[in-house]
Amino acid sequence: MRLRLAWLAAAAALTFSAAAPAQIRTAKDPAVKKYLKDYGREEKEQKKEERKARREDPHRFLRPYFSLEEIYAAMDKAREDFPDLVRVIDYGQSVEGRPLRMIEISKGPGDKAKVLYSANIHGNEMAGNMICLALMDYFLEESQKDRDVEYLLQRLNVYIIPVLNPDGMARTVRQQSGVGTLYSITRKNANGVDLNRNYPYPAEALDRLRDSAGSSHKWSVNYRGPGPLSEPESRAIDALFAEHKFTLHCNWHTTGGLVMSPPATLPEPLPDDELHDALRKAYRDAMFDKYKQHTELQFYPTIGSLDDYLYHRYGALCITMEVGKKPVRRALLGCHNGTCSPLFWASNVYCLEREIANNLPGAIELAWRALAIHEDPAARKWTPPESVWVGEPN
Repeated sequence: MRLRLAWLAAAAALTFSAAAPAQIRTAKDPAVKKYLKDYGREEKEQKKEERKARREDPHRFLRPYFSLEEIYAAMDKAREDFPDLVRVIDYGQSVEGRPLRMIEISKGPGDKAKVLYSANIHGNEMAGNMICLALMDYFLEESQKDRDVEYLLQRLNVYIIPVLNPDGMARTVRQQSGVGTLYSITRKNANGVDLNRNYPYPAEALDRLRDSAGSSHKWSVNYRGPGPLSEPESRAIDALFAEHKFTLHCNWHTTGGLVMSPPATLPEPLPDDELHDALRKAYRDAMFDKYKQHTELQFYPTIGSLDDYLYHRYGALCITMEVGKKPVRRALLGCHNGTCSPLFWASNVYCLEREIANNLPGAIELAWRALAIHEDPAARKWTPPESVWVGEPN
């Protein structure tokens, strides 16, 4: 069946090509024939150049995704192009010494709302970092021509961290770029810790949840580490939130087609459940291919969740997306862009541009919601408590 479809696609391309020989032969006017021949030659030359460029691209099996160096270069380029709007901030270092890098987009000082967009806390989940770059481009480019965006940036600071786990991402890129196959688990950081299980948690969580929700075993893909905040990447995020007091945090994972919010650990109601519900629905309603939406706990319970901790300690409202639908189908097919890499394509969507377009409106809507919440402090009900969770700094 697949061979037949491939043959049909090839036949269709031949039939409908602007410079197909049959079309040239049926043209009477010499000028039309010349036009079609010239176009045919240009088309062949273009395809030849594209094939050459692909062969010379060291990351050809990774495409349409970027390497870590390419992502950081895009952030540096944004600073060069928009020096009055952009700061690039290194807020820490990874286990292997890679910079933990954030971009700030701001139109000046003041008591402003702050929203943080982040992705790639799991090294193999790369769709979110590309959404982050697209969002960066949107805010910078539209700030020059859209009065609404200019108004927003005068009252709100946008922070973007495309890659929360640079060591895990670098291993993903190295494997996928090298042989076109992701052949080991690159989800965790260089110490083998799942960073989304490495945050403080309620004392009763270990008694109420099974180990797999944030495992104590090093071999587990969900290993939570020797203790909360044991990893430099986690400590750096904690320090960042302590400094900036972000109103809202939007984080992209893959995959499953979900919009989620706390609670992630235990089912007891939270003071801002209604507000989180409204934020999830606002994000979802802005999508043309709508995801399901519910709490993270309804997806699966998690010990050491980033979102639960940020809400508990800093009162940050947290919305998390699992980008892309049908991960099982992608895993079973496993082949795309000239590769056979089920692990990679199960965690990364085929139609990246479509998913960026699908997620961008919701992300922008969250910025407006963050501004409204900042201007109405009574909208948030939660006051961070005096008591601390397991592993939380005093």
